[in-house]
Amino acid sequence: MWMKQFPIIGQHTSAVLLGKKMPKYQILCGSRLKPEMAIKTLKLSGVQHEDIMDGKQVGRVSIVTGKYRFDLGGHIKYIEILIGETGMGQSSVDITQAEFLSVASGEPVVQIRAGTAGGINSDKDQKIAKRPFLDLGDLVVADENIGHSGAIEQRLGYFRKVTPNTMPQLGFVNPISDQEVKKEVEAFLVKAYKYGLKPTLDGRFLRNMNDKLVTKALVDAAGNLGLDVSQGANFTKESLNGEASEEFMAMLRKRYGIMVSEMEQLTNAFLAKLARVEHGIKAYSGMIVAVIGAVPGHGFPDPNNREQMRKQEMAEEQTLKIAAEALVKIHKEQN
Repeated sequence: MWMKQFPIIGQHTSAVLLGKKMPKYQILCGSRLKPEMAIKTLKLSGVQHEDIMDGKQVGRVSIVTGKYRFDLGGHIKYIEILIGETGMGQSSVDITQAEFLSVASGEPVVQIRAGTAGGINSDKDQKIAKRPFLDLGDLVVADENIGHSGAIEQRLGYFRKVTPNTMPQLGFVNPISDQEVKKEVEAFLVKAYKYGLKPTLDGRFLRNMNDKLVTKALVDAAGNLGLDVSQGANFTKESLNGEASEEFMAMLRKRYGIMVSEMEQLTNAFLAKLARVEHGIKAYSGMIVAVIGAVPGHGFPDPNNREQMRKQEMAEEQTLKIAAEALVKIHKEQN
């Protein structure tokens, strides 16, 4: 059973609570509203609200499954897709994505995050980053992720320690030494490399790559739909409000070439790699996001401005369409 191959603790989603096999092609969304949006946007048939039983909510997140229609040589075919709410932030993803992995009906398991993100523009000279200026409604396919992840660190057995030289004012009775911290960091990095993680050159953040199979499929799918997408690096942050200053964002753009910032994908990509390396599950991850605000530049949409809100909604719908078509492309290539 898949649940035995990918270890999970507890039962937090209806996928696990009901003991059902779920589609191996999965679109992951942070928002509870997105699975419902996908039903109409993707014109799904055979829709099942997997989180509803006897009229009551089951599990802690919204899950919809259905059949997505595509053409194959003039013949109508379908693939089954799961659209699942992951919740917001990497700690939530560490639970929900793992459970979606554990109940997948076969291989390869392809998980595409179709979400929203903040665009990051340089504060002074846009040419420094050699990236396009981003605005509300733009679409970005992330090929790599940079950021922090307490979820990843704890999975790999690393807990940041306070030493006498870092926070002496706290006056710990038995603080560990800098040398002990160094050993822990080195041990952590050995494990991290195994799962496709490495530190940035300055040692400030972790970084990993989204799977090329998925990234290429997303870019190709957007082109086939006649939609423009940018491609580049993503910053996955731990705190929505704590890492949002214009100065910090501009630094990310200049130093690391970051184009967008969100809160989940670094861990998404890690879990897919973990599934492959540690548990022999062919799992792959990628991300397409709609820019719903940019700094510096266009702020977040005004809820009272219908034009801006519709622009955001259209971009979110487009991420779902691109993700679904990318899954079809991968399905054709794998079969």
